[in-house]
Amino acid sequence: NAGYLGYLNLHTLGMLWTLMLVLAGLRQLGLFDRLGRALLRRVKSTRQLALTLVLLPFFTSMFITNDVALLTFAPFALEVLALSGQTGLLVPVLVLQTLAANLGSMLTPLGNPQNLFLYAQSGMALGQFLLLMLPYTLLSLALCVAGCCLVKKRDLSIAPAGAVAPLPRGLPALYGGLFGLCLLAVAGVIPYYLALAPTLVLLLVFDRRVLPRANYALLGTFVCFFVLIGNLGQIAAVRELIAAAMAGRETLVAVLCSQVMSNVPAAILLAGFSDAWEALIVGVNIGGLGTLIASMASLITYQLLAAEHPELKGRYFTRFTLANVACLLPLGLLAWAL
Repeated sequence: NAGYLGYLNLHTLGMLWTLMLVLAGLRQLGLFDRLGRALLRRVKSTRQLALTLVLLPFFTSMFITNDVALLTFAPFALEVLALSGQTGLLVPVLVLQTLAANLGSMLTPLGNPQNLFLYAQSGMALGQFLLLMLPYTLLSLALCVAGCCLVKKRDLSIAPAGAVAPLPRGLPALYGGLFGLCLLAVAGVIPYYLALAPTLVLLLVFDRRVLPRANYALLGTFVCFFVLIGNLGQIAAVRELIAAAMAGRETLVAVLCSQVMSNVPAAILLAGFSDAWEALIVGVNIGGLGTLIASMASLITYQLLAAEHPELKGRYFTRFTLANVACLLPLGLLAWAL
């Protein structure tokens, strides 16, 4: 059992590292920025602008993780809103973008680190995971669209973007192939090391600048929590206390723990004391709503806004909290009903 759990931990870390490197490379190429600019050419009103800026992270986070989606499209939103003279929309759009990234990412194992970890631990089939999270994702999409509909509709003209540098030859195909390997590994078609090893070798040869750009702090957090949980699991009294608190209440406990330690550490901690995988997956995903630290990805937009518009920090925090609670309540009721 210890050996099997050790393999699962290596699988999670290996897949997460591989995915981080590939996504860092794709972002460096400006691929996601190009996608956003192409969609914005069709925008004719402030409401369409808000909807575009919010749905970009909602859908892309399903495949590139919530933090990468926000790192890509939150700065993009700041730039576009400034160019179009709509800085008054900064707070509502960034709040909705953060919600969208956290909510859209819960559909797939690739969407966020806690999903990748619990998917590996549970042994679930990919189709089973998608069907589990589909109702919550559809409700989340409706909530995000409803939020965008609250934006006052005004005619809009966005200044054309400057010239875009051509993509370097070979690298888009390289990263496309590596991303395909990631998908095969997540689906269980190939073992994780057949995605990790080629990624490391090819990046060393063709694009070694990307290697330092993975989120090594997050990888370190995973390692620390794996060690912590392994130690806690050896203490019978602690193990029994946590297991008793979770019995039949896994989703609720996961939501509450996420509010104070964020949902990634909560997923790692609670997985050591329960095998109610579906309840845990739902709990840590909707538990990413609520406090500013419930999902660490939420800090990305807050820090970006605070750096460029410190006078808006208080207003952002208030609206962020209200919007998170407004989304958490219906999703919590759906979890209770299902």
